[in-house]
Amino acid sequence: MVKKIRRERIAGFTTICILALSLLLVPLWNSKPAPSLMIESPEGREWVIRWRQKVNPAFLQTVVVIHRSAERDDGETMLVQVKKGLDPELWTKRWAKDPGVEYLHPNHKYKLEGNEHTTGTESFDDFYYLEKIRANQAWKVLRSKQKQYTKLHRPVVVAVIDTGVDFRNPKLAPLLMPGVNLKNRSLPPQDEMGHGSKVAGVVAAVWGAFSKEGPVGNGKILPIKVMEDGTDGDIYFTAEGIREAVRRRADIIVLAQGSWTYSQMMADAVKEAERAGILVVSAAGNASYDINGKVVYNHPLYYPAALPNVLGVGSVSLNGTHELSSNTGEGIDVAAPGEWIKTTGNDGDFHFDSGTSFAAPQAAAVAAMILQLHREYSAADLRHLISQTALKGPGEPRWDERMGFGQLDAYRALTTPLSPDLSEPNNRPELSMPVSTAQELKASLTEKDEDWYHMDVKRAGILLLQFHKKKGEWGDSCLKVTIAENGHSSLYRLDQWQNIRLTVPAGRVHLQIIGPKKPAKEIVYRWQATWIPPADEYENNDYQWNAADIDLFEGLTAYQGTIHKKRDMDWYRLVIPKQGQLEIGVQTFTPRMDPVLYIQTKQDWKGMRVDAGGEGEREQMQMKVEEGSLYLRISDYGGNVIDDFYQLTFHYQADIQDPTEPNQTSNEAATILMGQEMQGQLTEVTDIDWYSFYMEQEQQTEYVLLALDQLKGVNFTLYDAERRVIQTWSGDQERNEAVSLSASVPPGRYLLRVRAENKTGLGAYRIRIQTK
Repeated sequence: MVKKIRRERIAGFTTICILALSLLLVPLWNSKPAPSLMIESPEGREWVIRWRQKVNPAFLQTVVVIHRSAERDDGETMLVQVKKGLDPELWTKRWAKDPGVEYLHPNHKYKLEGNEHTTGTESFDDFYYLEKIRANQAWKVLRSKQKQYTKLHRPVVVAVIDTGVDFRNPKLAPLLMPGVNLKNRSLPPQDEMGHGSKVAGVVAAVWGAFSKEGPVGNGKILPIKVMEDGTDGDIYFTAEGIREAVRRRADIIVLAQGSWTYSQMMADAVKEAERAGILVVSAAGNASYDINGKVVYNHPLYYPAALPNVLGVGSVSLNGTHELSSNTGEGIDVAAPGEWIKTTGNDGDFHFDSGTSFAAPQAAAVAAMILQLHREYSAADLRHLISQTALKGPGEPRWDERMGFGQLDAYRALTTPLSPDLSEPNNRPELSMPVSTAQELKASLTEKDEDWYHMDVKRAGILLLQFHKKKGEWGDSCLKVTIAENGHSSLYRLDQWQNIRLTVPAGRVHLQIIGPKKPAKEIVYRWQATWIPPADEYENNDYQWNAADIDLFEGLTAYQGTIHKKRDMDWYRLVIPKQGQLEIGVQTFTPRMDPVLYIQTKQDWKGMRVDAGGEGEREQMQMKVEEGSLYLRISDYGGNVIDDFYQLTFHYQADIQDPTEPNQTSNEAATILMGQEMQGQLTEVTDIDWYSFYMEQEQQTEYVLLALDQLKGVNFTLYDAERRVIQTWSGDQERNEAVSLSASVPPGRYLLRVRAENKTGLGAYRIRIQTK
């Protein structure tokens, strides 16, 4: 009697309304489901706070102190959790604005990444990367000048801030200093995971530790353990590791870890290292992939590699070209081999691994070799010399976002004098030096000299140019800025303008620095550019009372906004024309942003915080809404300025008035004719829709249920007149998907029942009866 159950996809008929300019829409129905559980509480999160002087005693009553930093000044940096029972939202607002607080931000997690290989390959020598960067030739240079550095100076120390190092490895042991375990100072920094040992092994390999002759020079490795297993890395302890390296008089710091999220604590720690003459070398980071192996993000660089006073290192593949898994972007300085890197593990054996984690220590090791020959070099000098001597192929730009200034070359770095101007020759437009934000450039200017630069601005915004004179006098030197798109230009005298803010369109910007006309001594200067996003069209909407009104339409609506300043809060008031189903989504297009969605309705004054995803991930929420209005707030979890826009999307479906009601019981069943289609609506779990029809003769008949909304958990049942079940189906239906029952029944009266098994089964549908 019962023949089959059939599912089919019906062509969609949803109207899409797009209210965004030049905006790539992300359809919500192709995204991951957004159950009500996507509400995350910030309780239990860790926070980093920096006090300018003494800690406010009232603050200590609100937190659990996890760690306190040893500071050289009167201030104090702390790692804390908010005490239970306190509202973290209100707590953050209260203490972030306290005049005694320099900064307050979440303790973001830092990532260790690699791709370990179980065996080698016959296509290259085990330590091929040493030849690629010409380390073996650099050893000869260092050995020939051994007397120059062994008797007069202490060892050059490279601090490896990581998971510790394997002290049991006989190849590494002679190069290791005692180090420190910041997670547990009572224990040695022994590596139990292996990542730190691999990083240290690359440093040792570049020094020749695994060659027949043994290591060259007078270098040592200082292990600073800031994580146990690679999953517990964070901003706080990594920054503490940098400060510990400063206290222990390291010369180079290598960070094979990072995050896409900016941190003021990390930036301050790097500045402290720079002031102490310590070069910080950091990995550019590895791309993120989805479950299908497709790249989600490989731009921009991780922090701290993206900071202008850090040597950011990407990776190249076996053939010397950019490795696609290596992050690109502003701040990249050089690249080094990052695939199939042979190094030590924490088991006394050698391993092969891949990633920028193993490119960065090559640059750190080369910097240490340079410093043994040139103790007078500052951290900036080391950074500039390594960039100056990097290799680029013929016809390639002198700097680009993939390779920076080129591939690391140890031999050139040890045999080339430091140039006072990294950008020379650039005294003519055709020799213009490509530059970017997140770079600090050192240059020199003489009488009637010119320095030409250009940068490509990806989005319209504000360009901040900062000039710092280190030597000489500006005189009548000036800066000419020209917008390539329209030819408009402006002139600024550098003795009057050291901080220049320009509103620029997307495209190329030419910078021409013109030297003094009158005879003058050489001018040595440093400069850098910073791009600042513009405020969006809905500003000022920083508070609920001045929320921007936005309209809601049937179907898909999209709006675009920016987080253009620290702790920017974008409030919106959404006007809902009538009761219905609403899906709200926030999509960012950069992993720099970790979006947080806050929703407040009249019925829930406390609101809902939606923060289930991480860096660069979408946040979304599905909900039933009433006629009236609700408030939304969009922010960045870290409270940072975000250099790209976010997209706020709404998919709204007003509830359809059910013309068949009341049909709650079988006695009230709405009559449906053969070939007729009726529309219904399940508004509550207790809502049951009954339909009746009459069969005049026995024939094969199809009963179709078409979901107009996504129905997760719906039941569709065919009964005879005595309410005996003939056929039933329960399951999930996507929007515009049909389920059909097929049966041959004798003449008589029959019933169809539609009901939701839970709240996710509520929504609109259509039902029809047809002969086959």
